[in-house]
Amino acid sequence: MTFVGRERELAALSSALMSAKGCRGQMALVCGDPGIGKSALMREFAARAEAEGFRPLWGRCLEEPGTPIYWPWLQIGRAWLLCHEEEDRNAIVGPDLDILADLFPDLTRQSSEPKHQPSIDDANQARFRLFDAYARFWHRATRQESFLLLLDDLHQDSSASIKLLEFVAEASQDCSLVIVAAFRDSEIAPDHPVNALLSRVVGRPSVQRHKLAGLGEDATHALLAAMITADLSPAIRATVYRETEGNPLFIHEIAREIDRAYVANPAALSAGSTLPLPDSIRTLIGERIDRLSVSCRSVLEMAAVFGRTFDYSLVASLCDVDKSIVGEALDEAFKARIIEEAPQRGYCQFTHALVRETLYDAMSPPRRTRLHREAGELIEHAYAGNLDQFLPLLAHHFTEAASEANEKALEYLQRAGRWADAFYAHSEAIHYYREALRLPHVQTDTRIELLLALGWALVHGGSLDAAAKTFLRAAAAARDRRRDDLLASAALGFEDARWREGKKGGEAVELLEKVLNSGTVIDWKQQVCLYAALCRACGYASRKQEALDAYNKAVTLARRLGDPQALIVALCAIASAQTWPELLPLRLDAAKEAIELAERRGHQSWPVSLMTGFFFEDLMEVGDIRTARTITEMHNRVADAMRDPFLRAVGQNMQVVLTMQEDVGERAEEAIRQSFLIGRRFSPDRAEGAFGTQMFTLRREQGRLEELRPVLEEFLNVGPRSAWLPGLAVICAELGLTERARELHRHIVANNFAAIPRDAMWLLSLTYSAETCVYLRDRDHAFPIYQQLAPYSGRNVPASVTVCVGCADRYLAMLANLMGNWPLAERHFQVALAFDERCGSVIWLAHTCFCYAEAIMDNGGNVGQAADLLEQARSTATEVGMPALQRRCKELRERMVTSIDDQDGLTKRELQIMELLATGNSNRAIGDRLFISPHTVANHVRHILEKTGMPNRTAVATYTVERKGAKK
Repeated sequence: MTFVGRERELAALSSALMSAKGCRGQMALVCGDPGIGKSALMREFAARAEAEGFRPLWGRCLEEPGTPIYWPWLQIGRAWLLCHEEEDRNAIVGPDLDILADLFPDLTRQSSEPKHQPSIDDANQARFRLFDAYARFWHRATRQESFLLLLDDLHQDSSASIKLLEFVAEASQDCSLVIVAAFRDSEIAPDHPVNALLSRVVGRPSVQRHKLAGLGEDATHALLAAMITADLSPAIRATVYRETEGNPLFIHEIAREIDRAYVANPAALSAGSTLPLPDSIRTLIGERIDRLSVSCRSVLEMAAVFGRTFDYSLVASLCDVDKSIVGEALDEAFKARIIEEAPQRGYCQFTHALVRETLYDAMSPPRRTRLHREAGELIEHAYAGNLDQFLPLLAHHFTEAASEANEKALEYLQRAGRWADAFYAHSEAIHYYREALRLPHVQTDTRIELLLALGWALVHGGSLDAAAKTFLRAAAAARDRRRDDLLASAALGFEDARWREGKKGGEAVELLEKVLNSGTVIDWKQQVCLYAALCRACGYASRKQEALDAYNKAVTLARRLGDPQALIVALCAIASAQTWPELLPLRLDAAKEAIELAERRGHQSWPVSLMTGFFFEDLMEVGDIRTARTITEMHNRVADAMRDPFLRAVGQNMQVVLTMQEDVGERAEEAIRQSFLIGRRFSPDRAEGAFGTQMFTLRREQGRLEELRPVLEEFLNVGPRSAWLPGLAVICAELGLTERARELHRHIVANNFAAIPRDAMWLLSLTYSAETCVYLRDRDHAFPIYQQLAPYSGRNVPASVTVCVGCADRYLAMLANLMGNWPLAERHFQVALAFDERCGSVIWLAHTCFCYAEAIMDNGGNVGQAADLLEQARSTATEVGMPALQRRCKELRERMVTSIDDQDGLTKRELQIMELLATGNSNRAIGDRLFISPHTVANHVRHILEKTGMPNRTAVATYTVERKGAKK
């Protein structure tokens, strides 16, 4: 097709080439309606890039079901192979040949090395290895030459290919690589993986996005002039522009009609003539197809069964006629511009997806069914030795022919699902298993196995609620069939889906116990998994002893088996039993052993998928921030490679908690927003809850709680959920809504805190209640809250990998002070100070210093000590940016200054010396001013420090200035 226009887009894309030449990899996303010119723009840009020294490699996403997983990347890999000698291939692919061969078998077939047989014992780890190896491959390849990768029709591609696109784009920002991907934005549903890609990458400096509209009027006229030799009247040109709205495909089709209908009669193109236009582009295409011979249309219909791109030899085999006739028919289609040569050798393609769709839709259902069955059988025969990459295509063809090939449809849907699982292509696996379940006449046992496979694909894809329901369906069917082995698998899957959402474990306990008590002989490794699952479920059902019993059985059995993976599963089971503070040492020891074992075995994904979030929370609780950072890095590295939405959300929340130990500004706010964006993709309710807690903590430190007043009033009017009560009470207290705070507080403490769930947020709720209790001076309930918090003395207060609000002893000290037990309060304050300093949590250390200083003043203690603590709090609040604490420090300082007065027994001479100290005078200078010796001045200074409790001359000077300011 002739190319015109798009100067702005080409200029922007050309700038990407310049950046890539400087080893700053770029990605461009081009979107628009069908026929708008996305592919034409990419072809034009590819030609220009080639002239600039870039090698263009194409990957076209097939526009029909049955597309092999990673298909565009497979095409790009093949194109790269064709333009490199074997010696170069081996040097660039290098040590990653075996890993890439799992996905791109052509690399092995064209290599002198023997074909690698993939052995993927862990799908998550396999995907990590594959993506990482592929990114390294392009790093090595771009050291020799620059590449332009072009992925067309991305809207038709699989989630797996799009995730690989994002991974490669992220990893190539320091190499000479440009990626251009095109898609129809009109065909992108809200949950389409392209939308997820856009939300993560658009806005980055290395990413462009271009929305193509119709060509302008001048460009439309230029395109018509290039296609039609005769002069068109201005009226006809204007009509074409108006009716096509500049859509290049429509312009081309109308131009052909004009050329055919009017070129023999130039007078018909006069100014007064009218232009007969079809109702739609499909009508135009249909009319062009109708003008082909019967044999040509028949061959094209068979080709349409294979998709937009088709293998010439397969089409020839499918046609029950001589191959010469097939060749003549395709030649006719070429001349009519119905088909064109595809980039892949031996393949042809329809000139546009609408051409293929028009042909396919025109066939009768029986003919389509028969052709799909025959196409599937041909592929089986042609690629019998290497069917893996054709499994999706076989599944598609036999599913479309299910009335004639039900058993084969089931076989290939199952195989395609397992193959997708192996490469962590979850959305594809879910599709295949659901298609298999829709087939008629599937045996019950097979249906149960399909439900189990679907359940796990849903778990790995982040659809936890749907997964739990699927496992329950499988369990019910397994019970009916008395298949205890399948019931065990269903029970394990159900428990896994439940704990990942933090749901109550009672239902899972009941299901697991039925399996374990059934008396059925179960595989020993599966028995380890069952006991580990029971331990977790009992933890979520608040059954401590049963959880410990199940844990000990799981670990003992796993050690006896000598299976490292089984032992890691068993050790990780206790991680979620966080309701009981006395189990913290056991949880820490188990987690450390599991991670060390996984690292020795090279399988970090095993513990990451089971317990690193819990381990992080325990590390925060004991104040081991350094190890918590290390675990966060490991977790995020594995989660990103796996592209698991659940694990990525947990990892981002871990990052939020760490950031808010030292920052409550823009960095913390951005981390919170990123956490919400990731989390809402797999669990909107949990993401909103975490976001609310984190933003409340942040706004509180920023002194911006007033912004929450409208939300607070709405909550109070509709009746808040019990889980929010403690937080709402604190907000009311800080906003001065004392009576509302008192009302909420009464409800919280009633019946031994019965209104507050004993879940992962229980401990955080207690700290909120402690603060409200102190604010309201509620001595009656200070001790009950103290009792609940006391077991956490010497520990931090984390909350379900959401926030961490400092050492529990700060809250215990405030409560002890309210109860009138100052010695106990002071001991807790000293523990909190030491703990916060050791952790390096500057935010919470500042709060501890302030609260301690305030308590000292309340109890008439050492003003000098209080002054030092207050200064440390004020300095940190100023440096970090904590307006709320800054304001409280100022108020306390003013109060403190007024307490330093003559009643401390200071003489007039001592007050004079304090004034001179405040202006920075030395003892000698003060002596000269007051006509006394430096030794006498030194004695006076010593008396001043003793009387005021100040620690040094600097503190005396500071508070002398502040005292004067306060009195003014």
